Amino acid sequence: MKIFAQHGYGDATAKKTLTAMQKNFIDGVIFSPRDIKDEVLDEVKGHFLSTNKIFLFDPQVYVSTCPIEPDWRLKNLINYPYFCKHDEKEFSRERNIEACINEVIDYELDKGFTTLLAPNIFVKSSFDSTSAGKAANFIAISGEIWQQKRYENQQLFATLAVSIEALDSLPEIKKFISEILNQEPKVNGIYIVVNFNCKTGEDVFFSAKQLTNLLYLIYVLQNAEFNVIIGYADIYIPLFAMVGAYGGATGLFSSQKRFSLSTFQPTVRKGGGKRVHRYLSSKLQLRLKITDLNILRSFFSDIEVMNGFSQTDILYRKGSPELEDPANESLQTWETLQYLSNQFLTNDISSNISNMSARLDNSIALIKKYNQRLEDPLNFSILENMKQAIINLKELVEL
Repeated sequence: MKIFAQHGYGDATAKKTLTAMQKNFIDGVIFSPRDIKDEVLDEVKGHFLSTNKIFLFDPQVYVSTCPIEPDWRLKNLINYPYFCKHDEKEFSRERNIEACINEVIDYELDKGFTTLLAPNIFVKSSFDSTSAGKAANFIAISGEIWQQKRYENQQLFATLAVSIEALDSLPEIKKFISEILNQEPKVNGIYIVVNFNCKTGEDVFFSAKQLTNLLYLIYVLQNAEFNVIIGYADIYIPLFAMVGAYGGATGLFSSQKRFSLSTFQPTVRKGGGKRVHRYLSSKLQLRLKITDLNILRSFFSDIEVMNGFSQTDILYRKGSPELEDPANESLQTWETLQYLSNQFLTNDISSNISNMSARLDNSIALIKKYNQRLEDPLNFSILENMKQAIINLKELVEL
């Protein structure tokens, strides 16, 4: 599975992404037009050219049909030549869909991208809705346009942007997938973005049912020879690797770990404390606050607690309450997710599931052991949801 940086705002992000590429912790980057200026995109991309990695550009057109008000925080997105506010009703006409797709693809081709992401709108509350029908049309028309425009060694991924509520109904998902599989000509892959209805910085996760249905969606699409990339996937990346996903992306901040429209919407800013630095444990498959990491290192040996990765473990000095350079947290996250995902390189999904189930059992047992030493116990409900989702998936696909 390929690990992508979900690119965020500022030059510091570009520098840490370049470092991660040079160290081969990541396989590429997904640029966000909200967070990078059109005129800066060429400059930043130019820094990365020597790395021979994959560069993707998420046009974020799915934001355009939302009820955008003047105080929305669209930042740089509003200045991109293809972006404007749309009424979803416009996309009832295929010619309007075609115009939107052509404009975005032409922009990406002009910028020199060889792996492209086509635009789409949000599947809002359900896969059995008018928005889902239009989204399916976007994917179909993307394939038709790409057949005319593509050159050798180029790929097009259609976007599938969905609300988290849409993942609640498996029958509706199955019906939608069936429509996608019957389309000709096909795109090369699907780029999935899930919108969590949460406030900026809020920790939210998939329920076991939603995770089951998303795993099923990825599994079926991959089996149908669509390469699937999941944006804003973060800690779920190894689980998606288990079912054969092509790639997953994440970054340092919460807005790069999970997608939420609240990032674009107006907000009342409140003063806050310093950002808490964390360590992603490959053994626990969870993040630890550095204060908790130091407590555990005082009771157990580093061999028991740390990942054992020579390039990033040294960034976490024993007893230090924070990282010298906060950007190093991204490097540590990417290397850990790469390691965990590399445990599922086989195409034998049944074997992958057994492997992941055993790893989750080991992680939960170790967390319970560590919680005896921590004043604020680690919450491992996310791992329990993963376990239940795996059980459900095995029944669904009869593995």
